[in-house]
Amino acid sequence: MEIRQMRYILAVVENGGILSNAARALYISQPSLSQAIQRAEASWGIKIFDRSTIPMRLTQAGQSYVEAARAILDTQQQLRRKIEDMSDLKRGYVAIGLSQVRGTFLLPRILPVFRERYPGIEVDVQENAIPVLEDLVMKGKVDLIIINEGYPTDKPLVWEPLQEEELLLALRPDHPFVEKIVHGSEEQTRLIDLVELKEEPFILTRPGQRLYAVYEALFADAGFVPNVAMRTVNMQTARNMAAVGYGIAIIPEGVANFSEKELPVRPFS
Repeated sequence: MEIRQMRYILAVVENGGILSNAARALYISQPSLSQAIQRAEASWGIKIFDRSTIPMRLTQAGQSYVEAARAILDTQQQLRRKIEDMSDLKRGYVAIGLSQVRGTFLLPRILPVFRERYPGIEVDVQENAIPVLEDLVMKGKVDLIIINEGYPTDKPLVWEPLQEEELLLALRPDHPFVEKIVHGSEEQTRLIDLVELKEEPFILTRPGQRLYAVYEALFADAGFVPNVAMRTVNMQTARNMAAVGYGIAIIPEGVANFSEKELPVRPFS
């Protein structure tokens, strides 16, 4: 069906089958309207209007044509509105991927702000391991993934930095290094030298994770091999185990500041 012909025929129906009124409503001549109707009838091999009556009436085939034309034009209008809404970010869909731990502390910070700005955008969150997330974004199943910079990968991904995170030491509340130095009226947290903790047990990530390479570099610079009490892929687990005194964890500040367990965190060098 040609869209223009459908509009013309519906205009005739809406004007009671009177061609002259329909032509005026369409801002075209009556002969042009008659020719458009004839072309539609010839294209489908049917008579849309019964011209033996004044005003014209729809034939049975014409009634089916009009029902279909209305449905098609309505669908076209809905599609146009959806596209316009998406262009204005009023409606839409975005799928993002990130690790479960990062989602735990990052999403509650960013999604409420996003929702306030773009209430009509649906967000689908995929939480998984980083290799799986990379496959999802490469296959187009998610629009973007949020992972640590420098993660080893052979995927041709385009990176955009979002934020910088400081690494902090997470210690049990009664650890000897949980102390402060008072300078005048301000309290400042003492910067801990990592080498001071060489006898302490550590909770670290597993080989293959981005932070594992960072840890290796930190301990190499400090000049000692850490005493590993536990390894885990979950930074939230590492944080909570540090809170109960199982060892010292080195965690991103986002993880440090978002947990149900209270524990002190300290910068280090």
